[in-house]
Order: sequence, then structure tokens, then C-alpha cells
Amino acid sequence: MKYKLNKKKYLIDWLFTLALFCVFSTTALLVMLTGTDIYKKITINTENSFSGRTAISFIAKQVRQNDNSDSISVVDFDGIQTLKLDDGEFSTYIYYKDGFLSELFSLKGADPLFVSGQPLVALDSFEMEQNSDGTYTFTAQDNTGAFSTITLVINSTS
Repeated sequence: MKYKLNKKKYLIDWLFTLALFCVFSTTALLVMLTGTDIYKKITINTENSFSGRTAISFIAKQVRQNDNSDSISVVDFDGIQTLKLDDGEFSTYIYYKDGFLSELFSLKGADPLFVSGQPLVALDSFEMEQNSDGTYTFTAQDNTGAFSTITLVINSTS
């Protein structure tokens, strides 16, 4: 009789261990699935807001790099609103066309050929404005509909 009791006790120990392992495995799987879902959402949000922030950062860098008197202007070429940056013998044109913020580098004084421009980043919309107080405002809308805006002041007087 003592032998049957021990055999039953070992079976209960084994079943308890198996049940505990199943609970642990299920919990670990649920945690991994939840973490994967959260990671996907974070990655998608980061990728979507990347284009608007990148466009604004690029514009800010270009304007600050060319911060000289009369070297920065917002002009209209063939119905395309363009940020024109003059630097010595060359001009850089930054414009929004066909869903992309693009850049064109050419000789100063030459007519810009926008079909030759390099697309930089895809955007839903991009607006630029030269304000009456001498500041420049740039607004980019990324693929999610989020807006990124920056207003830049031209510091140089020479």
C-alpha cells in the first residue's frame, strides 16, 4: 500500500511541474506578442514622422549654412514656389513638386530645370513663406498628416 501512495505522489509532482511549465510558457508567449505589437507601432510612428522632421531639418541646415545678406529668397519659377540659396557662383533651389521635396544645384543666373532636381523626401505638402519681418516659415506635412513647422531668422547683415 505504501508503494501505491509514493507512485501517486510522484505523478502529482510531475503534473504540477508540467502545469507550472505550461503557465510560464503561455505567459512568456503573451509578453513577447505584446512587445512585438508595441515595437511595430513605435517603428511605424517613427518612420511616418521621419519625412516631415527630416525635411524641416534639411531646410534649417541649408538656410543656416547660407545665412548671408541677399543670398536667401523665396521665389516663384513657373508656378513652383522655390527657396533660392545663392552661394558664390552657384545657386541651390529647394522646392516641392510631385509629392517630393527636391533640391536642384545649378550655376548662378541659369534658369532652373526642375525635372533635373534630386528628390529628397516624400511629403504630402510643403509650404514656404518669406514674412514681412524678414523671417522665413516652412511647413511640411508628412504621409500621416502630421505637420512640422519652423520659422527661421536670418542673422547675417553682410
